[in-house]
Amino acid sequence: VQRANTGVTMATMEPQSSFDRQSRQLLAAVLAGRRDRVALLLDTGRARASCADPEGTSPLMLAAAAGDAAIARDLLRRGAPVNQRRRSGATALFYACQAGRADLAELLLSNGADPSLPVSGRLGGSPLMAAAQNGHADCLRLLLSAGAPVDWRGAGADGATALQLACWHDRRQCAQLLLAAGARPLLARRDGATPLSAAAQRGSADLCRALLSAAPEFSSAASPADLAAVGAALLRACRAGHTEAVRAILNCGGRPFPAGHFGACLHAAALFGHSDTAEVLLAAGASPVAQDSSGRLPADCALAGGHSELHQRLLGLETEASLLQQREQLDGPRRPSELSASMAGGEAEFACNDLPGEQGFTDFGDDCDLW
Repeated sequence: VQRANTGVTMATMEPQSSFDRQSRQLLAAVLAGRRDRVALLLDTGRARASCADPEGTSPLMLAAAAGDAAIARDLLRRGAPVNQRRRSGATALFYACQAGRADLAELLLSNGADPSLPVSGRLGGSPLMAAAQNGHADCLRLLLSAGAPVDWRGAGADGATALQLACWHDRRQCAQLLLAAGARPLLARRDGATPLSAAAQRGSADLCRALLSAAPEFSSAASPADLAAVGAALLRACRAGHTEAVRAILNCGGRPFPAGHFGACLHAAALFGHSDTAEVLLAAGASPVAQDSSGRLPADCALAGGHSELHQRLLGLETEASLLQQREQLDGPRRPSELSASMAGGEAEFACNDLPGEQGFTDFGDDCDLW
């Protein structure tokens, strides 16, 4: 929020719109922290607490974004609508949570602020998502206590949840609060990414453990979709070489992840030269003679990536018979790998040449400095 140079005086003028000179003066006074000036404009009737600029920015929104609890309280006493919305859909509560001002969030909630009102702009969002993304745990607690929907998905391109944003930004305390409130760790956004895949790609082993321990849907009888979601997260951790995150996922909250669903994880670790990760996978049962969808072995991927030591290590694990058998298959017609044949229900096969790239989560926010 920036201070505005309004270039106006206290001269009286006939209102020509809902955003007249006096309204502009009121917004400028809020931005400047001029509590006395705010009171004068409101008490003399020169401006209304419910006024807004052409973008819908209200005095209460500016006070919340600036973290000025005293002015926010004065505005509420003088009738400022607590749920007034900007054109983007943002409210004063959204700005308070985005700024991490728990005192203001509590003030607004106690005056009837609705924690479920979303931002409807290009990126979408909600007060809960703003608090989670920015690591404001105190605001998050208040919102959850007030009934904010924990798994609401943003209206923007991602369709992410608050838990996904907390995991992507490694906001561990916020993630734990969301999990305790019932957020689902394997709930996917529009492109299939889950909170677990976000934590895995960022290399947060602690978050991976917490997410899997809190996943009631994941058990020895997990659905193909759940197995695929965990496998996709494991693949991302392997690609990035986050060995501790790989260990955490393999342990799967005390329920070891079945080796038959490793997919191309060993291939990914080999291609990018992550020897420690490869050793962890091998110890967990990954096969050094499993083919990817292009018929390549993990050793082939290590060689393609220029990792000679890992290539030799993987070659040494192949028996002569299995090596000859795999090479003969490479020379003949390609067939689905042993892994993909064992995975039913439409689970994705991750070929070495189709490994996922870096997958991010779009940050969102809304600035009320446009007037």
